[in-house]
Amino acid sequence: MTKAYSYLRFSTPEQMKGDSFRRQARLAEDYCRTHGLTLDTKTSYHDLGTSAYRGKNVEAGRLGEFREAVQTGLIAKGSVLLVESLDRISRQTARKAVRILEDIVEAGVDVVTLSDGKRYTEASLDGFEFLFAIIIFIRANEESLMKARRLKAAWDAKRAKVKDKPLTSISPAWLRLNRDENRFEGIPERVEVIKRIFAMILEGVGQHQVAYRLNQEGVPVFGRGKHWHRSYIVKILHNPAVIGTYTPHIMAHEDGKVSRLPQEPVENYFPAVVSREDFEAVQEAMRGRIGGRTMMKGATPNALAGLVRCGLCGSAMTRVNKGRKGVVSYVCSQAKMGLGCQYHSVRQRDIEEAITRNGSKIASEYPDADAKVEARFRELEEQVNAIDQEISGVIDLLITTPSEALKERLARTEEAKAEIVKEMSSLSVSPVPLPRETALEELAGGLVNSKVLRTLFDGVVVHPHQGTLGMQWRNDGTTEVMFRWPKEEE
Repeated sequence: MTKAYSYLRFSTPEQMKGDSFRRQARLAEDYCRTHGLTLDTKTSYHDLGTSAYRGKNVEAGRLGEFREAVQTGLIAKGSVLLVESLDRISRQTARKAVRILEDIVEAGVDVVTLSDGKRYTEASLDGFEFLFAIIIFIRANEESLMKARRLKAAWDAKRAKVKDKPLTSISPAWLRLNRDENRFEGIPERVEVIKRIFAMILEGVGQHQVAYRLNQEGVPVFGRGKHWHRSYIVKILHNPAVIGTYTPHIMAHEDGKVSRLPQEPVENYFPAVVSREDFEAVQEAMRGRIGGRTMMKGATPNALAGLVRCGLCGSAMTRVNKGRKGVVSYVCSQAKMGLGCQYHSVRQRDIEEAITRNGSKIASEYPDADAKVEARFRELEEQVNAIDQEISGVIDLLITTPSEALKERLARTEEAKAEIVKEMSSLSVSPVPLPRETALEELAGGLVNSKVLRTLFDGVVVHPHQGTLGMQWRNDGTTEVMFRWPKEEE
């Protein structure tokens, strides 16, 4: 019996909540039942929340995988691909869309459009069906192009009035939109925090110390975090919104990539909370630093960046310069900011030497990857694609219809995405700098660098009292090695 494969695609998660997914799935099942086809339910080709207008479903989506499987023979000739309509395959220009259809049928797989029951084959595309397909692709592309133009026109119209009317209700954390007067205003208690941060920096207080003082005094954090961190202090110090300047961006698509391009800054868009003189003085003071922090003398390249965590509280550990000789050590970030935990320092060299010395042992304990991990990663990947489309849609709505409810929805959606991405990063199939076999060979040979460690490990947990390191594998499991004797004093 001929095997059929169902390809389902929609652009926004709202369609998942509605009838789009169920309708497309039901049409495929009904067609197979009526025409005596066997629907493959083990292999799914779904691009949920993926746009066909710019070809994402072909370049990085499951339709591209299907086409490759057809061309390489993994899907047998004589099979059938079921789609609701041709515009589910592509909304690109007709010339590009027809190529996708031709690639599939020329490899011996027919395409059936369930909305009208048409069956496209290599032979039929030599006749009037070819013209029919082109007309459908032209219409689909024009519909998507018109939608994109309308969104752009709405954005351009709002940008033209940017000096008279806020583009959206989105604002820096220390401001809010007064809807009655249609202007931004400061949140008094937060504005005072901004002014104090700049004042402390101008007095020579370091960024870590600023965060430490705010945490010690229990000053509420602006966002959803629990504590002040140096990284957020740096963002505030660099943000021209404190002097009232807003830099709008536009989305640009080029060579299949999306980028945000800054436009001409708009002065006096926000109410200034810091004087221009103070802002420029802080920028000048920070220009002599790298990434906002003074470069450590004698610092060595950091192969462990972003990996080291405290075994006492689980927080990230940060590098510090200790002593006159400039010994680079790691300390718990929570302890350094006065948020609890115990202040223990571990030399970076001791950690690296322990990994190098035990490289062969660590590599030999590499846990085998589980096939379920890859399946889970694929599932999460589809969820992220859908959420990305939802975020894009919400932002478009915010441009045309500012709403606190939409703003809250955007925040919730971004939180959901962050949780999924966090889980994806812990899976062994997530992107890595090197092939795992190469990384294991280099580790076993005593080579320790950032690429090797990031390919293999999610974290390096320092247990100061035991004198051990917990090497946490990306695909589950931990290998422990000793970096010093347990009773050794710091």
